[in-house]
Order: sequence, then structure tokens, then C-alpha cells
Amino acid sequence: MDPDTNADDVLRALGQWGHYQKFQILLLFMGMWATGFQLLSGVVTGYRPLYECKNPYDGNLSVNANMTSSLQEIRISKCHVTMVTNSSVTKETCPMGYVYSIPKDRSFVTEWDLVCEGAERAELSQTFLMGGQMVGAAFFTSLSDRFGRKKISVFSNFGLFTVGLGIAYAPNYQVFAGLRFLIGALQQGLVMTGAIMTLELLPRESRFFTEVFGSLLWATGVCLLSLIGYLMRGCSWRTIQIVLSAYSGYSVIQYFIQEDSLRWLLINNKIKEAERIVRKAAKMNGLNYDDVIKKVEERKKEKNKIMLEEMVVYNELTREEDRKNDIIMELETKEDYQVQHYNATHIFREKRIFLNSLVVWIAWITDSLSYFALTLTSTSLAGDRYLNFFLMSVVEYPAVIIEYTCLNRIGRKGTTILFHMICGISLASATLCREFAGGRDSLVTMSLVFTLIGKMGATGAFSTMFLYTPEMYPTNLRNVGIGLSSSTARIGAMIAPFAGVLAMHVSWAPGTIVAALCFLVSFLVFLVLPETMGHELPKTMEELRQWYKDHSGRRSWKKSKQ
Repeated sequence: MDPDTNADDVLRALGQWGHYQKFQILLLFMGMWATGFQLLSGVVTGYRPLYECKNPYDGNLSVNANMTSSLQEIRISKCHVTMVTNSSVTKETCPMGYVYSIPKDRSFVTEWDLVCEGAERAELSQTFLMGGQMVGAAFFTSLSDRFGRKKISVFSNFGLFTVGLGIAYAPNYQVFAGLRFLIGALQQGLVMTGAIMTLELLPRESRFFTEVFGSLLWATGVCLLSLIGYLMRGCSWRTIQIVLSAYSGYSVIQYFIQEDSLRWLLINNKIKEAERIVRKAAKMNGLNYDDVIKKVEERKKEKNKIMLEEMVVYNELTREEDRKNDIIMELETKEDYQVQHYNATHIFREKRIFLNSLVVWIAWITDSLSYFALTLTSTSLAGDRYLNFFLMSVVEYPAVIIEYTCLNRIGRKGTTILFHMICGISLASATLCREFAGGRDSLVTMSLVFTLIGKMGATGAFSTMFLYTPEMYPTNLRNVGIGLSSSTARIGAMIAPFAGVLAMHVSWAPGTIVAALCFLVSFLVFLVLPETMGHELPKTMEELRQWYKDHSGRRSWKKSKQ
């Protein structure tokens, strides 16, 4: 094996769905639930129940004896207590605190009175988490491209375990918010490396299966979170946080059972480690290592022969036989191979790559805004909050089915456009139904149905972008590419918690804004991005430049249809 060995050929020789691949994919998918639990934990631990000011005179008539004797009326509201006496009217901001419809330890919102004037701090805790994601997506993915996927994946998962437990014992809101920021960063470290390692574990013809199956597991994890919240509804939010964090406890042995990306090892000239992994995979799959390498070498010689013949034809068969041997030696040995390292500046220096990345970033912002706005506000809908959250989770399953059907039929590009159009049309329809409902139950119900369909579209769009994005970058820039995309997505995610606040002032604004963004993304994807279906993952920037030149924009759309 050498750095120029085609990883897809090795993976095919090992058998695409052997015991080794299944076990490694299982480990990677286990991390999805860990990240989902921490990302959406606020839905069950940060519930805002019904509340009002506590009556300052209930059982405490000695609070102000002079005022009590002249008190004529006391008015209690959510955020103020108004006291009318013989000579004045006094309005105060809940001097004795609040009365909640649930025990105070059931939510961090109630424990720290994050209501009324403090309500923004509750939303900010989720924004802090999203801000941490922005930092983590850029920081950890860059480290992953430089030092390997495995180390960052294990570190991030162990961090979720320890920091998650720390949140459960946070003494005040300030510590809680700071730890939520760290959770966001670590969550992205695990998400991004997991997505890349899963993508790089299988050859190109099988990559979309892992994305679809991963989406199913994600949806199941979100449903499981709603079930955990329901079953532990009588427990404090701290206990629920401990349970959710304990799931990542397997990270203490993860380092010893999870392997690094074979593609990353080969492209970074770590041949001995790559050979060790191939030997292990061959043994687990019941294959002989020498037979696997023989198949890879035969395939490599076939490719080199084809390349040689093309070069000979191009030069009109004027090369001598010794020159042919030199070409073969050069193709097979490549002793002067130099590892190419890239960083984020390469994206901004290449005009074509930057333009494509810009469209991808807009799509990620839109998907993040729509997905999290709909998910985080699900418990504020009428009815049981656990049922609402469950329904918002269940609609992710049909999104996965549609994604599975479309990815290899209309391609990554067509699937991306389809889901954004579904989300945009549905949310626009839901907004119109709400605005013209006028108390009519039929329109209210239609609005809810369109909202659920919109959530399905947002889920499918987000999921497809996780597969589509890394396929547009070379190996040593792939994690940086998806990391920057995820970082920009945090802009939408940081805004999402305030969608409910905006709706209270301008009811039609959130749905209209998200729908317009979805339509914009559909147009830009059609106009600019290349189709990646059936294309081997590019290894170098040179390969990427040529591919973008041949397959970007509408040209790729026409080719995918042929």
C-alpha cells in the first residue's frame, strides 16, 4: 500500500458490509444519540410552564402592616403585582417571586426564575450552545483534518460525558450557560468527525445508505428523548441531565475499539497504521489480508494500464518502450509523494470553490433556522408538550424515506431542491392558514398539518446537506469544508430560539422569512452547485478544480438527467 492507493478499491476488496464496517458504523451512529440528547435537552429540561406572580400577602400579612391596613385591591398578573390603596396605586415586578404550575425543580427555567424580565436568558442558554457549535465546528474539524478523525471524535464524546454531568450540578445560571457553550463546541466535534468518518468508511456507491440510515437513527433518538422526558416528568431537570449525559459514558472505551479513517491515513502517508487497520478489517470479515491487497493491486494496475494507453494514444504512439516502463514505475511507486495540507484560506482563494461554498453556507443557515425553530417551539403548541415534541420527531421518518428514494434517482442536487421547496411551500401555507383562521378549527388544523410537513422538509434538507457538502471538498479539506458550513449554520440556530418571541409581535414573520429563504436556496442550488452522485471523493485540489469546471451549475443538472 502507498499514499496513492485508492481507498474505495480497498474497501470494495474488504467487502462493503462486512463485520468490520458494521461495527465501526455502529460506533459512529451511537455518537448521534449522544449529540442529539445534549443539543435538544433544553426541550425537556428548560420547559416554561404557566406562571404568575406570587401574592405577597398570602400567609405573610406582616410584610407591610401599614399598607395592609389600607389595601383595597391587589391584582396579580404574570409579571407584576398591582396594589391599590386609599391613596396610591403601586405596581411591582413580582416582589415575592413566582408561582408555577409545576414543581420548581422540574425545569432550569423555574429554578432560576427565567421568566418575565429574565425570559431572554432562558433563550440565550440555547443561543450559547449554538454559539459553541459555531466555534467547535470550525476548531475541531480543522484539528481532525490535521491530526486524525479518531482522536477528535473520542475527545469530543468524553467531553460531552464530563461537561454534561457538570451542567447537572451547575450552582447558578452563569455556570450553566458557560457549560452549555462548551457542550455546543464538543457536540460539533463529535457530529462533524462522525459524519466524515461514516462517509469515508464506504465506497461511493454505498455512501448514501449510511446517510439515510443515520437519519433514521437521529429521528429515533429525538423520539427517544421525548419518551425519556415523559417517563421522567416527575424528576428534577438535573436528574434528567445526568441520565442524558450518562449515555456518553461508553467514551471511556471508545478509543480502544474505534479505528481512524482509512482514507485520511492513506492521504496523510500513515501507511503502517492503514495496513494495520486493513489487516484487522480483513480478519473480522473472514478474508485473507494478502488476497485483499492482491485485488487492490490488480485494480490499480488496470487503472494504470488504461491511463498509460490514453497517454500513448495522445502522443500518437511515438513513445519508446523504456518510456512506457518509466511511466508504469512512476504510477506504481510515487516515492516522491508529498502530503498536501489545506486550510480554510484555500476555500476563499479559489473563486469557484468559494462561490459553491457560499451557496452551501446559505443553505445550512436556512436549514438550521427552520429545523431548530420548529423543534424548539414544539412544546409551546396547544396540547400536551411531550406529544407535540413527539409528533415533531415522528415526521422525520417520512423525510428519511423520501430521501432514500430520491438520492440515487434524482441525485444530491435534485433532492436538496425538492426538500427546500417542500419546506418553503408548507411554511408559507401554514402562515396563511394561521393568519386567516379567525378561530375556525379547520384552518387551525390545516396550519398544524402544514407545519409538520414543513418540519419534514427541513429535516430532509438538513440531512441531505450533511451528505452533499463533504462530497464537494478534497480529503484534507473535507472536514474544514463541512466544519465551516456547520459554523455558518449556527447563525440560523442562534436565531431560532427567538422565533417564538418574534411571532408574539408579528405572527406571520417567522414562517414568511423561512419560506423565502427556502425558495432562495432552491434557486441558488439549481444555478450554481455541481451534482456529486456517482463521483469518487476528490483527493486533491487539482482534481476538485477540474471537476468543478466540468460539473458546476446547470451543466451538472443536465448531465445528471442524461
